[in-house]
Amino acid sequence: TLSEVALARRLGRPVVALAGWTVLDPTGRPVEDGILRASTAAQAVDLALRAIDR
Repeated sequence: TLSEVALARRLGRPVVALAGWTVLDPTGRPVEDGILRASTAAQAVDLALRAIDR
């Protein structure tokens, strides 16, 4: 849920979104929110594993 994503971000935990949405600023540019985005399940797993290795 969105509240779980917000809590994870607040705690500094990595968040990977699979085919998620992107928040845009008033000019239409993506807002940097620290969420890693993936378009496939394999990519999401790869991003998650890389994020926990940091």
